[in-house]
This record gives sequence, C-alpha cells and structure tokens, in this order.
Amino acid sequence: MFRKNVPAYAIAFLSAQRTQQFYVAPTAILTGPAPEAKVKNETLSSDVKASPSDSSVMDLGSSLSSRKKSKTQALEPLSEVLPVLRIWLSLPHPFYTQGEIFKKAGVTSGSKQSRMKKTLIRQRLITEHRLQTGRTKAIVWEPTEKAYNAVGLPQPKFPSKGGYLHQFGVHQVVQWGRQNNYLAEIEYLLPNKKSVDVVLKKEKEVSLVEVGISRPIDKEIHNIVKDLSSGIAPDKILMAVKDGKTKKKIEELIRADEYLSNCGVNIEVTLIGDFIKKERRQNATT
Repeated sequence: MFRKNVPAYAIAFLSAQRTQQFYVAPTAILTGPAPEAKVKNETLSSDVKASPSDSSVMDLGSSLSSRKKSKTQALEPLSEVLPVLRIWLSLPHPFYTQGEIFKKAGVTSGSKQSRMKKTLIRQRLITEHRLQTGRTKAIVWEPTEKAYNAVGLPQPKFPSKGGYLHQFGVHQVVQWGRQNNYLAEIEYLLPNKKSVDVVLKKEKEVSLVEVGISRPIDKEIHNIVKDLSSGIAPDKILMAVKDGKTKKKIEELIRADEYLSNCGVNIEVTLIGDFIKKERRQNATT
C-alpha cells in the first residue's frame, strides 16, 4: 500500500526507477522500461518551484530522515554502557536478572535502561533470554566473549555443565537451596557414575534437581530415568524448565510413561523462575 499523501506521478516514477534492474540487455547495459510504461514528467528541474503536491514528497523524505535519527537517538552511547557492563561482569558470577544488574549499577531510569539494553544487543555484547516466572517473564542477559574483552576481564568457567541458560538455572536452584537451609552440591556424582545437576540435602531429606533446557524434550525424561536408577532413593526429583509450555509437555510424558508414573518417587516439574526469590521478581520482570 502506498501512502495517500504521495502524489500518484511520484509513486509511478519511483516504481519505474526500481524496475530498471529487470531490464538488462545482453550487453549488461540497463535500458528503460517499454515506452508505454514511461511516466510523464519523470525528471524535475532543480529550478522549478515545487508545487504543493511536490512538497508532500519532500515531507515524506524528511519524515523518513527523522525516523532514522530517532532510532539512533534510542541507543545509549557505548561510553555510558561499559561501566554497567564492568560492574556486572566484575561480580563473582554473572547470574543475575536484567533488573538486578541495573539495580547494582544504580541505573533507575526506565528509558535509559531500554537504551542501554539496545546498545548492548546492537554491539553484540549480550544475548537476551526470557524465563517464565508465574505469569510474567524474567529477562536474563548472557554476556558474550566480546563483552568480557570490552571491559578487559577474562571469561570465567563455572562448575555446572551446559550452556549459559542452563548454568543460570543451576545457580538459581543452589541459591534457593542455601537460603532455605539446604546443603546444595552441583554436578553430584551418583553411584551409577552419572551426575545430577544439583543435589539438595536437609537432614534426611534428599532431592535431585535437573535443569531442563535440552532439546528434544524427551532427553529430560531420560535424565529422570537416570536419577531413578542411580542407586539413591531420593524423596523428590525436581525438573526445572524454562517455560509453561515445556512444563506441560514433560508432565504429559511422565504420565504417559508407566515406569515413571508408578515409580513411587515424587517427580515434580517446576519453572526455573520459581527459584528466583519472590523479592527479586519485581526487578526481574517486564
């Protein structure tokens, strides 16, 4: 659809110009469209006074120019963003939500936060993830190697396996466990020589926790079977996943599996976001 404020002859002229690329002679010289397709008054002399309809074309150009300018202005200068990046990546671990990072950096303006995030993404300093927390979502930043290089810090390694989002989930489980008086151990080696993402222990209570980010989803069912055949009799097996859709699918697979549905162990599927402290969620969501 063309804009109504653009005169018809201008639309035709622009269309004819764009169509040139389809009229290529064997000698690779561009030729114009067929005579009947030519548009009257195609060229306007610079000394011709613009008519009211001509000015609408110029207005359209000005509008497009201002839009490009506004998009540029929507980004925060890199010099303003790097201090925030440095504060975040200088912490013992980077596993914080977007809201927590801005809070630690003292950035309270919502518009400035938005501009800073756009700059970080545009400069490929972060990758954005979203984790469901109830009816909302927590925004999680994954720092790139370029981000560490930009602030002159080495990229750390963490004890948990898997990608960044998996490591983030494991960290949330461990933090939650410690805050609730559990002993938490990452990558615990089971008697069957297989490892579980986290073991939570409190007195005689033992829970095995798997963080389910893998695809296909069936792989997470394999992890539950692995835990059940480990030689440990856990009180509970928790599967922490990214969103409600994944949660529902895994619950359906568990119910459909005769062995899992009758194993006698409480198997619970929950959200990774459920392990984020309630008081943190207000700063983590959008």
